Amino acid sequence: MNLLSKFSTLERVYKINKNRCEYFGYFFDLTKKRNPLKDDIYELQKNMPDHLGLKFKEMLLKYYYDNNFLDLSLVFIDGHVIAYFGKEAFQKLKHSTRKKIIKALEIFNFSDKSGKIFYFRADHDVEGMRKNIEVLLTEVISIIGSDKIKILVFDRGGFSGPLFKKLTKKYHIKFITLVVKNPNIKKQIDKIKKNIRFKKLKSVEKKKYIISILKIDDINYRALLILNTESNKISPFITNMTEEELSNDELLQNYSMHWNQEQEHNAFKKLGGDMHSKALQDIDFDDMTKIKKKEYLRNRINKKNNEIIRFQLELRRLKGKELFLESKIKPKSKQTDNKITRKEIRDVKNRLKEIDDKINDTLLEVKKAEKSLDKIPDFPKKKKYKYGPVDYSVSVVNLANNLNSKIVEIFSNGEKKLQLATLKSILYCTSAQIWEDDIYININYINLRQNKDIEGVQRLCDYFNAREPMLNGKIMRFSIGL
Repeated sequence: MNLLSKFSTLERVYKINKNRCEYFGYFFDLTKKRNPLKDDIYELQKNMPDHLGLKFKEMLLKYYYDNNFLDLSLVFIDGHVIAYFGKEAFQKLKHSTRKKIIKALEIFNFSDKSGKIFYFRADHDVEGMRKNIEVLLTEVISIIGSDKIKILVFDRGGFSGPLFKKLTKKYHIKFITLVVKNPNIKKQIDKIKKNIRFKKLKSVEKKKYIISILKIDDINYRALLILNTESNKISPFITNMTEEELSNDELLQNYSMHWNQEQEHNAFKKLGGDMHSKALQDIDFDDMTKIKKKEYLRNRINKKNNEIIRFQLELRRLKGKELFLESKIKPKSKQTDNKITRKEIRDVKNRLKEIDDKINDTLLEVKKAEKSLDKIPDFPKKKKYKYGPVDYSVSVVNLANNLNSKIVEIFSNGEKKLQLATLKSILYCTSAQIWEDDIYININYINLRQNKDIEGVQRLCDYFNAREPMLNGKIMRFSIGL
Protein backbone atom coordinates (compact mmCIF):
# COMPACT_ATOMS: atom_id res chain seq x y z
CA MET A 1 0.00 0.00 0.00
CA ASN A 2 2.71 2.42 1.04
CA LEU A 3 4.86 1.65 -2.01
CA LEU A 4 1.94 1.83 -4.48
CA SER A 5 1.00 5.27 -3.20
CA LYS A 6 4.38 6.53 -4.51
CA PHE A 7 3.42 5.52 -8.06
CA SER A 8 0.22 7.52 -8.11
CA THR A 9 -0.47 11.22 -8.34
CA LEU A 10 -0.89 11.23 -4.55
CA GLU A 11 1.67 13.26 -2.67
CA ARG A 12 0.70 12.14 0.82
CA VAL A 13 -0.45 8.86 2.31
CA TYR A 14 -3.37 10.54 4.05
CA LYS A 15 -4.92 11.27 0.62
CA ILE A 16 -5.01 7.61 -0.29
CA ASN A 17 -8.65 7.15 0.78
CA LYS A 18 -9.80 9.95 -1.51
CA ASN A 19 -8.51 8.28 -4.64
CA ARG A 20 -10.73 6.19 -6.87
CA CYS A 21 -11.29 2.60 -5.75
CA GLU A 22 -10.31 1.30 -9.19
CA TYR A 23 -6.81 2.66 -8.79
CA PHE A 24 -5.67 0.23 -6.09
CA GLY A 25 -8.47 -2.30 -6.31
CA TYR A 26 -6.57 -4.97 -8.29
CA PHE A 27 -3.85 -5.12 -5.67
CA PHE A 28 -6.00 -5.75 -2.62
CA ASP A 29 -9.54 -6.96 -1.98
CA LEU A 30 -10.39 -9.05 -5.06
CA THR A 31 -14.11 -9.20 -4.29
CA LYS A 32 -14.87 -5.67 -3.09
CA LYS A 33 -12.16 -3.86 -5.07
CA ARG A 34 -11.79 -1.37 -2.24
CA ASN A 35 -8.99 1.05 -1.43
CA PRO A 36 -6.62 0.41 1.47
CA LEU A 37 -7.04 2.67 4.47
CA LYS A 38 -4.30 5.17 5.33
CA ASP A 39 -4.68 4.00 8.93
CA ASP A 40 -3.52 0.55 7.82
CA ILE A 41 -0.29 2.08 6.54
CA TYR A 42 0.25 4.03 9.75
CA GLU A 43 -0.49 0.92 11.82
CA LEU A 44 2.09 -1.00 9.76
CA GLN A 45 4.67 1.68 10.54
CA LYS A 46 3.74 1.69 14.21
CA ASN A 47 4.21 -2.07 14.53
CA MET A 48 7.40 -2.28 12.48
CA PRO A 49 10.07 -3.67 14.86
CA ASP A 50 13.56 -2.19 14.71
CA HIS A 51 15.15 -5.40 13.42
CA LEU A 52 12.62 -5.73 10.56
CA GLY A 53 13.12 -2.13 9.46
CA LEU A 54 16.88 -2.69 9.38
CA LYS A 55 16.49 -6.04 7.58
CA PHE A 56 14.29 -4.42 4.93
CA LYS A 57 16.88 -1.70 4.37
CA GLU A 58 19.68 -4.27 4.03
CA MET A 59 17.64 -6.52 1.70
CA LEU A 60 16.99 -3.59 -0.62
CA LEU A 61 20.70 -2.72 -0.82
CA LYS A 62 21.50 -6.32 -1.75
CA TYR A 63 18.68 -6.30 -4.34
CA TYR A 64 19.91 -3.05 -5.93
CA TYR A 65 23.46 -4.38 -6.15
CA ASP A 66 22.56 -7.86 -7.42
CA ASN A 67 20.24 -6.45 -10.11
CA ASN A 68 22.68 -3.84 -11.43
CA PHE A 69 20.70 -0.82 -10.26
CA LEU A 70 23.85 0.93 -9.02
CA ASP A 71 26.96 2.55 -10.40
CA LEU A 72 29.31 2.61 -7.39
CA SER A 73 32.26 4.05 -9.32
CA LEU A 74 31.28 7.33 -7.66
CA VAL A 75 29.38 7.41 -4.36
CA PHE A 76 28.07 10.51 -2.61
CA ILE A 77 27.12 10.96 1.02
CA ASP A 78 24.82 13.76 2.08
CA GLY A 79 22.57 14.60 4.98
CA HIS A 80 18.89 15.52 4.79
CA VAL A 81 16.99 17.02 7.73
CA ILE A 82 13.41 15.92 8.48
CA ALA A 83 11.75 18.60 10.58
CA TYR A 84 9.49 17.82 13.54
CA PHE A 85 6.81 20.41 14.35
CA GLY A 86 5.22 18.81 17.42
CA LYS A 87 5.17 20.23 20.96
CA GLU A 88 7.12 17.41 22.58
CA ALA A 89 10.79 17.65 23.57
CA PHE A 90 12.85 16.64 20.57
CA GLN A 91 16.46 16.80 19.43
CA LYS A 92 17.45 20.00 17.61
CA LEU A 93 19.54 20.47 14.48
CA LYS A 94 20.60 23.29 12.17
CA HIS A 95 18.31 23.34 9.14
CA SER A 96 20.32 24.77 6.24
CA THR A 97 17.40 25.91 4.05
CA ARG A 98 15.39 27.34 6.95
CA LYS A 99 18.63 28.83 8.35
CA LYS A 100 17.77 28.17 11.97
CA ILE A 101 17.96 25.47 14.62
CA ILE A 102 14.78 23.40 14.77
CA LYS A 103 13.51 20.08 16.12
CA ALA A 104 14.58 17.55 13.55
CA LEU A 105 16.12 14.21 12.60
CA GLU A 106 18.94 13.96 10.06
CA ILE A 107 19.14 11.15 7.53
CA PHE A 108 22.55 10.46 5.96
CA ASN A 109 22.22 9.02 2.46
CA PHE A 110 24.57 7.03 0.23
CA SER A 111 23.74 7.68 -3.43
CA ASP A 112 25.40 6.30 -6.55
CA LYS A 113 26.81 8.17 -9.53
CA SER A 114 23.36 8.74 -11.07
CA GLY A 115 21.91 9.96 -7.76
CA LYS A 116 19.99 6.85 -6.68
CA ILE A 117 19.92 6.55 -2.87
CA PHE A 118 20.86 2.96 -2.08
CA TYR A 119 21.55 3.06 1.65
CA PHE A 120 21.03 5.46 4.54
CA ARG A 121 21.27 5.88 8.29
CA ALA A 122 19.04 7.87 10.61
CA ASP A 123 21.28 9.87 12.94
CA HIS A 124 19.24 9.40 16.13
CA ASP A 125 22.10 10.36 18.43
CA VAL A 126 23.21 13.49 16.52
CA GLU A 127 26.68 12.08 15.81
CA GLY A 128 27.19 14.11 12.63
CA MET A 129 28.58 13.27 9.21
CA ARG A 130 32.09 12.21 10.29
CA LYS A 131 30.84 9.40 12.51
CA ASN A 132 28.11 8.39 10.05
CA ILE A 133 30.49 8.07 7.11
CA GLU A 134 32.45 5.39 8.95
CA VAL A 135 29.33 3.57 10.23
CA LEU A 136 27.70 3.63 6.77
CA LEU A 137 30.84 2.27 5.13
CA THR A 138 31.10 -0.54 7.70
CA GLU A 139 27.45 -1.52 7.21
CA VAL A 140 27.55 -1.38 3.40
CA ILE A 141 30.76 -3.45 3.28
CA SER A 142 29.20 -6.08 5.55
CA ILE A 143 26.21 -6.38 3.16
CA ILE A 144 27.76 -6.31 -0.33
CA GLY A 145 31.46 -6.77 0.43
CA SER A 146 34.55 -4.58 0.26
CA ASP A 147 36.09 -2.88 -2.80
CA LYS A 148 32.66 -2.10 -4.26
CA ILE A 149 32.74 1.66 -3.55
CA LYS A 150 35.50 3.20 -5.66
CA ILE A 151 35.41 6.96 -4.95
CA LEU A 152 33.58 8.58 -2.03
CA VAL A 153 32.53 12.24 -2.29
CA PHE A 154 31.31 14.33 0.65
CA ASP A 155 31.19 17.95 1.76
CA ARG A 156 32.98 19.79 4.56
CA GLY A 157 30.76 18.20 7.22
CA GLY A 158 33.02 15.14 6.97
CA PHE A 159 36.27 17.11 7.28
CA SER A 160 38.49 15.20 9.71
CA GLY A 161 42.17 14.27 9.56
CA PRO A 162 41.66 10.99 11.50
CA LEU A 163 38.74 10.07 9.18
CA PHE A 164 40.88 10.71 6.08
CA LYS A 165 43.55 8.35 7.46
CA LYS A 166 40.95 5.63 8.12
CA LEU A 167 39.44 5.97 4.64
CA THR A 168 42.90 5.58 3.11
CA LYS A 169 44.47 2.90 5.31
CA LYS A 170 41.56 0.95 6.83
CA TYR A 171 38.91 1.06 4.09
CA HIS A 172 41.26 1.58 1.09
CA ILE A 173 38.78 4.08 -0.38
CA LYS A 174 39.61 7.05 -2.57
CA PHE A 175 37.80 10.24 -1.60
CA ILE A 176 37.14 13.85 -2.62
CA THR A 177 35.97 16.43 -0.12
CA LEU A 178 35.70 20.14 0.56
CA VAL A 179 38.16 21.52 3.10
CA VAL A 180 37.20 23.46 6.22
CA LYS A 181 39.15 26.72 6.12
CA ASN A 182 40.46 26.75 9.70
CA PRO A 183 43.39 29.09 10.60
CA ASN A 184 45.99 26.47 9.64
CA ILE A 185 44.39 25.86 6.22
CA LYS A 186 43.95 29.60 5.59
CA LYS A 187 47.63 30.14 6.32
CA GLN A 188 48.58 27.43 3.80
CA ILE A 189 46.19 28.80 1.16
CA ASP A 190 47.59 32.35 1.56
CA LYS A 191 51.10 31.00 1.03
CA ILE A 192 50.01 29.06 -2.07
CA LYS A 193 48.32 32.16 -3.54
CA LYS A 194 51.56 34.14 -3.23
CA ASN A 195 53.67 31.54 -5.02
CA ILE A 196 51.37 30.09 -7.69
CA ARG A 197 49.30 31.85 -10.35
CA PHE A 198 45.68 30.86 -10.89
CA LYS A 199 44.77 29.30 -14.24
CA LYS A 200 41.53 29.69 -16.18
CA LEU A 201 39.08 26.85 -15.78
CA LYS A 202 38.05 25.42 -19.13
CA SER A 203 34.39 25.83 -20.08
CA VAL A 204 33.61 27.53 -16.75
CA GLU A 205 33.44 31.32 -16.70
CA LYS A 206 34.44 33.46 -13.74
CA LYS A 207 36.41 30.65 -12.12
CA LYS A 208 40.12 29.89 -11.90
CA TYR A 209 42.06 27.11 -10.23
CA ILE A 210 45.37 26.11 -8.63
CA ILE A 211 46.67 22.59 -8.06
CA SER A 212 48.83 22.29 -4.96
CA ILE A 213 49.27 20.46 -1.65
CA LEU A 214 47.49 20.97 1.69
CA LYS A 215 48.88 19.42 4.88
CA ILE A 216 46.30 18.01 7.29
CA ASP A 217 47.47 16.23 10.45
CA ASP A 218 51.01 15.94 9.06
CA ILE A 219 49.83 14.27 5.83
CA ASN A 220 50.06 15.96 2.42
CA TYR A 221 46.92 15.78 0.28
CA ARG A 222 46.56 16.82 -3.33
CA ALA A 223 44.52 20.02 -3.35
CA LEU A 224 42.42 21.81 -5.95
CA LEU A 225 41.68 25.45 -5.09
CA ILE A 226 38.81 27.02 -7.05
CA LEU A 227 38.69 30.82 -7.13
CA ASN A 228 35.39 32.56 -7.85
CA THR A 229 36.55 35.77 -9.55
CA GLU A 230 33.25 37.53 -8.77
CA SER A 231 33.18 36.92 -5.01
CA ASN A 232 36.97 36.44 -4.68
CA LYS A 233 36.25 33.38 -2.52
CA ILE A 234 38.29 30.20 -2.70
CA SER A 235 36.78 26.71 -2.40
CA PRO A 236 39.51 24.20 -1.50
CA PHE A 237 39.10 20.50 -2.34
CA ILE A 238 41.41 17.67 -1.35
CA THR A 239 41.75 14.06 -2.46
CA ASN A 240 43.96 11.08 -1.68
CA MET A 241 44.18 10.29 -5.42
CA THR A 242 47.14 11.10 -7.65
CA GLU A 243 46.75 12.85 -10.99
CA GLU A 244 47.38 9.51 -12.72
CA GLU A 245 44.36 8.07 -10.86
CA LEU A 246 42.15 11.11 -11.47
CA SER A 247 42.90 14.13 -13.63
CA ASN A 248 42.32 17.69 -12.44
CA ASP A 249 39.30 18.08 -14.74
CA GLU A 250 37.83 14.80 -13.48
CA LEU A 251 38.46 15.86 -9.89
CA LEU A 252 36.40 19.02 -10.32
CA GLN A 253 33.75 17.30 -12.44
CA ASN A 254 33.26 14.48 -9.93
CA TYR A 255 32.77 16.83 -7.01
CA SER A 256 30.46 19.07 -9.05
CA MET A 257 28.19 16.06 -9.61
CA HIS A 258 27.56 16.17 -5.87
CA TRP A 259 25.08 18.96 -6.51
CA ASN A 260 23.24 16.97 -9.17
CA GLN A 261 21.65 14.59 -6.69
CA GLU A 262 18.70 16.81 -5.85
CA GLN A 263 16.07 14.98 -7.91
CA GLU A 264 16.42 11.90 -5.74
CA HIS A 265 16.95 13.75 -2.46
CA ASN A 266 13.94 16.00 -3.03
CA ALA A 267 11.74 12.95 -2.44
CA PHE A 268 12.35 13.48 1.27
CA LYS A 269 10.05 16.50 1.13
CA LYS A 270 7.19 14.00 0.93
CA LEU A 271 8.23 12.03 3.99
CA GLY A 272 6.38 14.28 6.42
CA GLY A 273 2.91 13.17 5.37
CA ASP A 274 3.95 9.53 4.99
CA MET A 275 5.49 9.17 8.43
CA HIS A 276 2.79 9.42 11.08
CA SER A 277 4.13 11.17 14.18
CA LYS A 278 2.38 8.81 16.60
CA ALA A 279 3.81 5.81 14.82
CA LEU A 280 7.35 7.10 14.64
CA GLN A 281 7.99 8.61 18.06
CA ASP A 282 9.00 6.97 21.29
CA ILE A 283 9.75 8.51 24.68
CA ASP A 284 12.08 5.77 25.93
CA PHE A 285 15.20 7.71 24.97
CA ASP A 286 17.50 9.74 27.19
CA ASP A 287 17.97 13.30 26.01
CA MET A 288 21.72 13.03 25.51
CA THR A 289 21.92 16.66 24.39
CA LYS A 290 20.55 17.84 27.73
CA ILE A 291 22.52 15.22 29.68
CA LYS A 292 25.75 16.41 28.03
CA LYS A 293 24.76 20.03 28.59
CA LYS A 294 24.05 19.27 32.24
CA GLU A 295 27.46 17.66 32.60
CA TYR A 296 29.07 20.61 30.79
CA LEU A 297 27.31 23.13 33.07
CA ARG A 298 28.32 21.27 36.22
CA ASN A 299 31.94 21.13 35.07
CA ARG A 300 31.80 24.82 34.15
CA ILE A 301 30.36 25.77 37.56
CA ASN A 302 33.07 23.73 39.33
CA LYS A 303 35.75 25.29 37.15
CA LYS A 304 34.46 28.82 37.81
CA ASN A 305 34.14 28.16 41.55
CA ASN A 306 37.76 26.99 41.59
CA GLU A 307 38.72 30.17 39.75
CA ILE A 308 36.90 32.21 42.41
CA ILE A 309 38.81 30.38 45.15
CA ARG A 310 42.10 31.13 43.40
CA PHE A 311 41.13 34.77 42.97
CA GLN A 312 40.15 35.02 46.66
CA LEU A 313 43.49 33.51 47.74
CA GLU A 314 45.33 36.02 45.57
CA LEU A 315 43.10 38.78 46.97
CA ARG A 316 44.06 37.80 50.50
CA ARG A 317 47.77 37.70 49.60
CA LEU A 318 47.65 41.09 47.91
CA LYS A 319 45.82 42.71 50.84
CA GLY A 320 48.55 41.43 53.12
CA LYS A 321 51.14 42.84 50.76
CA GLU A 322 49.30 46.17 50.75
CA LEU A 323 49.38 46.37 54.56
CA PHE A 324 53.06 45.44 54.55
CA LEU A 325 53.91 48.15 52.00
CA GLU A 326 51.91 50.79 53.87
CA SER A 327 53.80 49.93 57.03
CA LYS A 328 57.08 50.64 55.21
CA ILE A 329 56.19 54.28 54.52
CA LYS A 330 58.11 56.54 56.97
CA PRO A 331 56.60 59.97 57.61
CA LYS A 332 59.97 61.65 58.28
CA SER A 333 61.73 59.90 55.44
CA LYS A 334 62.83 61.70 52.30
CA GLN A 335 60.14 61.95 49.61
CA THR A 336 62.22 59.87 47.19
CA ASP A 337 62.44 57.00 49.68
CA ASN A 338 58.62 56.63 49.80
CA LYS A 339 58.03 57.16 46.07
CA ILE A 340 58.84 53.56 45.03
CA THR A 341 56.79 52.10 47.86
CA ARG A 342 53.76 54.24 47.01
CA LYS A 343 53.99 53.13 43.35
CA GLU A 344 54.02 49.48 44.49
CA ILE A 345 50.94 50.19 46.66
CA ARG A 346 49.11 51.73 43.65
CA ASP A 347 49.97 48.67 41.52
CA VAL A 348 48.66 46.37 44.26
CA LYS A 349 45.42 48.36 44.53
CA ASN A 350 44.92 48.25 40.76
CA ARG A 351 45.46 44.51 40.81
CA LEU A 352 43.03 44.18 43.75
CA LYS A 353 40.36 46.04 41.74
CA GLU A 354 41.07 43.91 38.68
CA ILE A 355 40.71 40.69 40.70
CA ASP A 356 37.58 41.99 42.42
CA ASP A 357 36.00 42.67 38.98
CA LYS A 358 36.96 39.20 37.81
CA ILE A 359 35.36 37.65 40.89
CA ASN A 360 32.12 39.55 40.25
CA ASP A 361 32.10 38.57 36.54
CA THR A 362 32.79 34.93 37.42
CA LEU A 363 30.03 34.95 40.06
CA LEU A 364 27.60 36.20 37.38
CA GLU A 365 28.70 33.37 35.05
CA VAL A 366 28.14 30.84 37.85
CA LYS A 367 24.66 32.24 38.57
CA LYS A 368 23.78 32.09 34.87
CA ALA A 369 25.05 28.50 34.58
CA GLU A 370 23.19 27.47 37.76
CA LYS A 371 19.99 29.00 36.37
CA SER A 372 20.40 26.99 33.14
CA LEU A 373 21.21 23.88 35.16
CA ASP A 374 18.04 24.24 37.25
CA LYS A 375 15.94 24.18 34.06
CA ILE A 376 17.24 20.73 33.11
CA PRO A 377 15.45 17.84 34.88
CA ASP A 378 17.44 15.18 36.74
CA PHE A 379 16.63 12.51 34.16
CA PRO A 380 15.89 14.37 30.92
CA LYS A 381 13.93 12.51 28.27
CA LYS A 382 13.01 13.44 24.73
CA LYS A 383 11.04 12.00 21.89
CA LYS A 384 12.94 10.45 19.02
CA TYR A 385 11.84 8.70 15.88
CA LYS A 386 11.80 4.94 16.30
CA TYR A 387 14.49 3.09 14.38
CA GLY A 388 12.26 0.47 12.75
CA PRO A 389 9.57 2.77 11.30
CA VAL A 390 12.18 5.26 10.07
CA ASP A 391 14.18 2.52 8.32
CA TYR A 392 10.99 1.14 6.79
CA SER A 393 9.48 4.47 5.67
CA VAL A 394 12.67 5.89 4.16
CA SER A 395 13.37 2.55 2.44
CA VAL A 396 9.95 2.62 0.79
CA VAL A 397 10.52 6.14 -0.52
CA ASN A 398 13.98 5.20 -1.83
CA LEU A 399 12.64 2.00 -3.42
CA ALA A 400 9.91 3.94 -5.25
CA ASN A 401 12.46 6.50 -6.49
CA ASN A 402 14.86 3.80 -7.69
CA LEU A 403 12.10 1.90 -9.49
CA ASN A 404 10.91 5.17 -11.02
CA SER A 405 14.46 5.89 -12.16
CA LYS A 406 14.65 2.47 -13.77
CA ILE A 407 11.34 3.04 -15.54
CA VAL A 408 12.54 6.45 -16.77
CA GLU A 409 15.71 4.82 -18.08
CA ILE A 410 13.69 2.25 -20.03
CA PHE A 411 11.13 4.82 -21.21
CA SER A 412 13.80 7.17 -22.59
CA ASN A 413 15.99 4.32 -23.89
CA GLY A 414 18.81 5.57 -21.68
CA GLU A 415 19.19 8.76 -23.70
CA LYS A 416 18.06 11.22 -21.06
CA LYS A 417 16.67 11.21 -17.57
CA LEU A 418 13.22 12.79 -17.44
CA GLN A 419 11.88 14.36 -14.28
CA LEU A 420 9.87 11.84 -12.28
CA ALA A 421 6.90 14.21 -12.13
CA THR A 422 6.90 14.38 -15.93
CA LEU A 423 6.94 10.62 -16.21
CA LYS A 424 4.02 10.27 -13.80
CA SER A 425 1.90 12.58 -15.91
CA ILE A 426 2.78 10.56 -19.03
CA LEU A 427 2.59 7.01 -17.74
CA TYR A 428 0.74 6.76 -14.43
CA CYS A 429 -2.07 9.04 -15.58
CA THR A 430 -2.47 7.40 -18.99
CA SER A 431 -5.82 5.65 -19.47
CA ALA A 432 -5.84 1.88 -19.93
CA GLN A 433 -8.35 -0.86 -20.63
CA ILE A 434 -8.01 -3.80 -18.22
CA TRP A 435 -9.58 -7.25 -18.56
CA GLU A 436 -8.83 -10.70 -17.24
CA ASP A 437 -8.97 -14.25 -18.53
CA ASP A 438 -7.86 -17.55 -16.99
CA ILE A 439 -4.12 -16.84 -17.49
CA TYR A 440 -3.59 -13.12 -18.04
CA ILE A 441 -4.43 -9.70 -16.67
CA ASN A 442 -4.34 -7.57 -19.82
CA ILE A 443 -3.41 -3.89 -19.61
CA ASN A 444 -3.94 -1.99 -22.86
CA TYR A 445 -2.85 1.68 -22.82
CA ILE A 446 -5.06 4.01 -24.84
CA ASN A 447 -5.20 7.68 -25.86
CA LEU A 448 -1.44 8.08 -26.31
CA ARG A 449 -0.94 10.85 -28.86
CA GLN A 450 2.72 11.80 -29.22
CA ASN A 451 5.13 9.44 -30.97
CA LYS A 452 7.81 9.77 -28.25
CA ASP A 453 5.24 8.76 -25.61
CA ILE A 454 4.06 5.79 -27.69
CA GLU A 455 7.65 4.67 -28.27
CA GLY A 456 8.54 5.04 -24.57
CA VAL A 457 5.49 3.13 -23.33
CA GLN A 458 6.10 0.43 -25.97
CA ARG A 459 9.62 -0.06 -24.62
CA LEU A 460 8.18 -0.48 -21.13
CA CYS A 461 5.58 -2.98 -22.42
CA ASP A 462 8.30 -5.03 -24.14
CA TYR A 463 10.51 -4.90 -21.02
CA PHE A 464 7.80 -6.14 -18.65
CA ASN A 465 6.24 -8.66 -21.03
CA ALA A 466 9.65 -10.35 -21.41
CA ARG A 467 9.75 -10.84 -17.62
CA GLU A 468 6.10 -11.95 -17.19
CA PRO A 469 5.31 -10.19 -13.89
CA MET A 470 2.61 -11.87 -11.79
CA LEU A 471 -0.35 -10.38 -9.90
CA ASN A 472 -2.89 -12.46 -8.00
CA GLY A 473 -1.61 -15.64 -9.68
CA LYS A 474 -2.00 -14.28 -13.21
CA ILE A 475 0.56 -12.98 -15.72
CA MET A 476 0.34 -9.26 -16.42
CA ARG A 477 0.48 -8.52 -20.15
CA PHE A 478 0.98 -4.95 -21.40
CA SER A 479 0.11 -3.45 -24.80
CA ILE A 480 -0.76 -0.17 -26.55
CA GLY A 481 -4.17 0.33 -28.13
CA LEU A 482 -4.39 1.30 -31.80
